[in-house]
Amino acid sequence: MKDGVLEQFVRTLYYAPLPAMAIDADGMVADYNLALEALVGDQLSGSRYLPVSALGARLKPRILNGSFFPGNEGPSSQPQCTFASDGFGEVQLNLKTIVCHDPITSGPYAKFFLWDVLVPSCEHAFHEKYRRKLDHQLIWDTYAWSYDRVLPVMPYYVEVLDRHTRALTGALDGQVMDLGAGTGNLIERLLEAGRQVTAVDNSRAMLDKLRVKPPVRAELGKRLLVIEARAEYLPMVVDQSHAAVSLQLALFDMYNPERGLETAVRVLRPGGSIVITDLKRSFRLEPLLKECKARLRTLGLYKERADDLKRVVKSNRDLAPGSRSRFRIEDTLEFLKTRKFQDLSIEDSHLGQCATVRGRKAG
Repeated sequence: MKDGVLEQFVRTLYYAPLPAMAIDADGMVADYNLALEALVGDQLSGSRYLPVSALGARLKPRILNGSFFPGNEGPSSQPQCTFASDGFGEVQLNLKTIVCHDPITSGPYAKFFLWDVLVPSCEHAFHEKYRRKLDHQLIWDTYAWSYDRVLPVMPYYVEVLDRHTRALTGALDGQVMDLGAGTGNLIERLLEAGRQVTAVDNSRAMLDKLRVKPPVRAELGKRLLVIEARAEYLPMVVDQSHAAVSLQLALFDMYNPERGLETAVRVLRPGGSIVITDLKRSFRLEPLLKECKARLRTLGLYKERADDLKRVVKSNRDLAPGSRSRFRIEDTLEFLKTRKFQDLSIEDSHLGQCATVRGRKAG
């Protein structure tokens, strides 16, 4: 059985309403699903490909009795534990373990953990949180499908890509981080320029598009590290480990953009560059959607890409840009000022609906 088979199998669990995780034969976290994210919260972020023992250590303070992964400690038909869950208090969990065997060797190939949430009082709240996560990921799934069919032919998008590329390639030598990497259009440019890159995004669909691009695929595990995680919670990234950080239309979709910015500042080394493009306080979506339609008509691509445009329009309207937080690019500028960033500047982008802030960390 090949790793690709396991990957395809565990992906079927991603959208399932029952919290689930897959562990490979080496004891590594092969995958986990949205329902488990809803249950565990931030501490699950970025744990794909970690040893399950490391994740267990991370969660240990929140396990009030029993064990979150009792299958690793001995046989138990239906073990239980009490877990201090984000937003739900003490939750009783019932663990079911399924072991898969390789049809050729008959040896254990993977282990699947599935947790039942047993406290009726929080069951409704848990499923509501799971449903919100599911709906949000499905919006980004739709967006990812057509993102590269529309955005890269928009002059305002290319203009911002150019800005971020110049700021990052002109930075100090060392690793560059793209927080909110999306489908990897900036990543491609940075790799072409010879930079080492860390790509971070919480949308699996966007990262799937990124990974299959030939220039990106060739550098995976070499000059490119991809982390599926939230920018607000990246404990696996060492402080002051990057020479430059980019956030391109990432803050607007965070519940806590200040924490995302704190991450960017934390991982940036003294003298390092930061470049951020995001919504202005005066942001309006409709002028951008109107420009997309007009541009495709001008290029003679409208008929060919009409369905892609519909998906882009729907995704943007469903995301309701800025609805998660009222934090805007003007606030980003003030945030960096309080952190004593130097050479700060702000420049309009996206037909005046957004702006780009650039600066350098004092050192």
